[in-house]
Order: sequence, then structure tokens, then C-alpha cells
Amino acid sequence: MEDYKKNTKKVLDYLVQKQACYHTMSTTRSCFNQFEKYLIINGCDYSLEMAIKWLANISGKYVKETVSNYKNALDKLENVYKNYKVIPKTRFKSDGTYKHRLNETLRMEMNLFLEALSTDKALATIENYKAECCRILVHMQDNYGLQNLSGINYDLLIRFYADDNHKNRLAKCHTNQTVAALLKYLHDEGILPFGYTIIIHYLALDKGSFWNEVNGDALAEIKRSQTKCPNKFTLEAYKAAQKEIYTVHVHNRYTKSTKATYNKGMDLFYLFLDMNCLQYTYETAHIWYREVKPFFGTEYLAIRRSLSLLEQKFQDGSTDLSAVFREKPNAFDLLSTWCKPEADSFIKMKSAEGWEKSTLAMYRSSIYRFCFFLDKNGITSYSQVTATIIKEFNLQDVHKTPAGKNAYNVRIRKYLIYLSEIGCFKNPMLFAALPSVSAPKETIVVTLTDNEIRAVEDVVMEGNETLTLRKKAILLLGLKMGIRSSDIVHLFIDNIDWEKVTLRFIQEKTDVEMILPMPTDVANALYRYLMMERPDTECRNIFTKERAPYNSLARSVCGRALDSALPGRNVPGSGFHVTRKTFATSLLMNDVGIDLVSDALGQKGIENVHRYLSLDEERMRMCPLSLEAEGIGFKGGFRHV
Repeated sequence: MEDYKKNTKKVLDYLVQKQACYHTMSTTRSCFNQFEKYLIINGCDYSLEMAIKWLANISGKYVKETVSNYKNALDKLENVYKNYKVIPKTRFKSDGTYKHRLNETLRMEMNLFLEALSTDKALATIENYKAECCRILVHMQDNYGLQNLSGINYDLLIRFYADDNHKNRLAKCHTNQTVAALLKYLHDEGILPFGYTIIIHYLALDKGSFWNEVNGDALAEIKRSQTKCPNKFTLEAYKAAQKEIYTVHVHNRYTKSTKATYNKGMDLFYLFLDMNCLQYTYETAHIWYREVKPFFGTEYLAIRRSLSLLEQKFQDGSTDLSAVFREKPNAFDLLSTWCKPEADSFIKMKSAEGWEKSTLAMYRSSIYRFCFFLDKNGITSYSQVTATIIKEFNLQDVHKTPAGKNAYNVRIRKYLIYLSEIGCFKNPMLFAALPSVSAPKETIVVTLTDNEIRAVEDVVMEGNETLTLRKKAILLLGLKMGIRSSDIVHLFIDNIDWEKVTLRFIQEKTDVEMILPMPTDVANALYRYLMMERPDTECRNIFTKERAPYNSLARSVCGRALDSALPGRNVPGSGFHVTRKTFATSLLMNDVGIDLVSDALGQKGIENVHRYLSLDEERMRMCPLSLEAEGIGFKGGFRHV
């Protein structure tokens, strides 16, 4: 095998001398290594017959391209065995076409392009580019009258791409690569704009220039809107905004496919703008998306979101990846013009007060119900509202429960008070016409049963892979420490003191600071999650999303963790908070005093703790009341009242 190793080394040295590309070098080494093993197994030295036999054996295991590359490597090896060196094959036939069919200007410009390639391409690769570019440019010169490279335009490229046929996909890909490299060079030299560097990539989708399939009426609508719109942005500003948005996605570790889809939407809209000599406006983006949406298939939502992120960037300079962009306007935005200004100012005031998004959404929904009723009944001014109209609204406003109806009425009353304060009503007491229909009530405390507690403890055990480590840690924080879901999702890594094994945080609901000792199983669950499952992110929340963007979670994730642990449980009105109630009840039933239970729950007093006492059945039996002493009699043989 010594001769074999010497001769294969000669082939590899020859490829290095000719500046062969990495792929060729790697494929050749792989071929020689595998063929050497084949020869050793069969106890043979190199021969052309053994090479042919080996190629026949592997032809069904590899794709045609790999087999062809292996054959080329063995051809060179056979050359060395016969001639003691590699004899190059016949040169490419492009020189005749290059010299005689291309005009002088195109030849000179092509020489500059090939010279630029020589800085990082092998000689053989440059010859390939020369042959393919020559074929492409001759076609454009003879069929479309191309005289120089600066004469290339979008229409010419689209027509050429439709005309150019190939035997197979690999040949087509080679043409795409060559044209793309030429267009990028022309852009880098300042000859062609940026759009030419990406058009081939999207023409390769074999859908034609579908991003430009906007009918004449829509295009006329776009051009009219561009003349009227004061907020127009250049394509340079567009590309800068796109780059910043892409950087934010990279920083938040979005997947490669997600980033590619978002870029696709922005690239295609850029091509449309550039091909039609337009600038970016919000309205243009909406009209364009409406026209070409059918071409996007299942990607249409991601494409729309990419355009919405662009709009957000141009409006306020931010890139909020957590923002929700609605395709249809919400009901509140459709309020009549006579009532909309006051409604908007009221919501703006509530937002300035620091209310949560969910609370503001409830205000909008309540105001919409009320204003829609007024509008439906011919009211065109708040000054026309009377106590009778408010009562009529209350009678027809149907809800599933009295508590639900009261939740809306409370917010509408506040809106009526606001309208009175800003002078919309002459009668400042109109809000009193909307009654309260739900009195406070006491409900039976629901806790997890003994069987449910055991089931949860089984699935959170170390080694049980039923649940993710995140779900296990969340469940233990609720069940073993009684922490609310709103506090769990807002815990920070800095809240953990590993030396003292405590959690220190401020409760979202009460603003009470808590310093709680962590049971061993809770601390271990948190540690395992942080070290083994939590994504590597700059977010300081303990619990983060499992997919990009890796930021904080909504409290609903805690309820889903409980559902995963107890999939068969179905108790209406009993969500993740049942773990807190179970924790408190467990303390009471283990002789922990009310004051200590209140401290463990972070309550400001002991009033709310008393509701858990009703579940301590054993102690309730120890202190029964005498019915007779309370003046309660019995029928049927006993004295009665």
C-alpha cells in the first residue's frame, strides 16, 4: 500500500497546486480513504479493475454528484499510476465564445469581474464562472441587445430566467450561483442597486416575479397615496431598518427558518418598491400585502408580521418582538367619531395610571358596549344621554353571570364619572343610574385532594421525565411554598440566595416583600432547571420561554403546568391558585398558627386566612355547638321552637 499512499499524495498535491476548492479537496480525500479500506479488506493492491468494481458497489449508496466526484478522483489516480503525474483534461471551450461572440465592452467588464474573483477563488472555479457568465451574457447580448453590464435591469433578468432551460436542478443552481455572484460584484462596484443581489434568490422559487403581481388599479392606488403621504422613507432607510430588525432577531436567538421568513417578506417588498421606483410608506405596504398575499401560502402570517415590524420601526424607532399586530381593527377602534375622542382620552388616562394591558382591554370592551348601544339608538352626543337611556342599556346588556355584568358596569360607571368631570353631562349623578348587580359572596375553598397531591409529587420527582424541568419547578413553587402564579413568572435569578437557600421578592398583588426559605426539593428543582434546561439568554427572569424570543412568561404557563401534571382534573373555577390554597390548608392542618400561615402567604392580616379554617374537619369536630343552646329545636318527639 506504500505506492498507493505516495500516488494519492501526488494527486492531492496537484489539487493544492491548482488551488482546488475545499469541497474538491475534501471529496478526493474521502474517496481515497474509503477505497484504501476496500483494498485492505479484499487483500489487494491498486488496480483499475478494483477501482471500477468499488465504484459499482457504492453507486447505490451515494448521490450521483458524489459518485461523479469520486470517479474524477480515481481518474487522476489512474493518471499517476500510468504517467507518474496528473495530466490535465482539455481546457474549457469558453475562450472562443469569450473572444469572438462577446462585444469588446462586455469582455473588458468581464475581465474586471474575473480578476475580482481571483482573490478568493481557485483557478478551476474562475474558469467555470467564465464559461457560464460568457454563455449568459451572449444570450442577453444576442436576444435582448445588452451592450454593457450597466444595461442589466430587472425586466431583462426576469425574461432571461424564464428562457433559460437546464437538464437538471444542479445545472440550474450553478447558473443561479454564477448570476448572483456577477450581480453582487456589480452592486459592490456601485453599478447596480442592492435589489439585484437578491432577485435571483427569489426567482429560484419558480413562481416568477410574483412579488410584482400587483394589478393596475392597485398600483395606481399606491402611486396616488405616495403623492399625498408626508411620511415617505427612502430605500436606504428601509434597508437600515431591516438590518436593525434582523439584528434584534439574531440577538433574541430566533431560529434560522424564522429569520429567513421575516427577511423574505421585507426583501420581496423591497424588490417591489425598487422595481417600481417607489418609496416606503405604511399604506403602500398594506396595499402590496393585500395584492400578493395569495402567493405566500402558509407563510402569509409571518410575512405580514415582518411588514408590521417595519411599520413599528418607522413609527417610533422601536422593535418590540412581543407586540401583537392585528390584521383587522378591534371593535374599540371602530367607534363613531362623535364618541371616539372622549373614549380615547379616558383610555389614555387609565394607561398613564399604570394599569395592566388586560385591565385596559376590559375598559375598552366595556366602553364599546355602552357607546355601541348609544349609537344604535340614535344618540349623537353625550349630552343626549339620560338616566332612562342608561337603565335601558343595563336591561339589554346580557352576561353569563351577575359577577360578569357587574365587572362591566363598574368600568362603565367610572367612564360616566369621567364624562361628567370633563363637562359632557349636566347631571353629575348619571353614573348612579347604573346599578351594582352582584353582591360580595363567600365561596367554598377548593384544594387538591390527597390523591391529586400524590399524583403531582410523583410527576415532579427527579428522574421522572413526564414533565419538563420548568413545569416541575413551577409546580413545586406553588405547592411547597404557596407562591402565586403572578409572582412565579416574575421571579428573577437575583431573587435566589443560594447560601441561605431563600427566595426574596416583592409580591405583585400586595407589594409586600417576602423572604421565604426554600425546601430542598424546590431548591433542587430550580437548580436543575437553571443548569440543564433554561436557554442561554440575557433575560434575568428565572423562567423564560422555550423558544425565541427568550423573555418572560405569562402567568397562564403555571396553569398549563398543573394541567400537564393532572390531565384528568376538571374543577370549574379552580386554576393554579389551588396550589396556594392547598399549601395554606396543609400548614393549618399541621398545627401551624394563623399568624405564621399569614406570614407564609405574605398576607397583610389574618382576615383571608380564616377561609382555610373551614377545611380542617378534624378540629371542627372537636368544637361543635349545641343546637339546644342556640335555641334550635327538632320536630318529631323533641321540643321545637
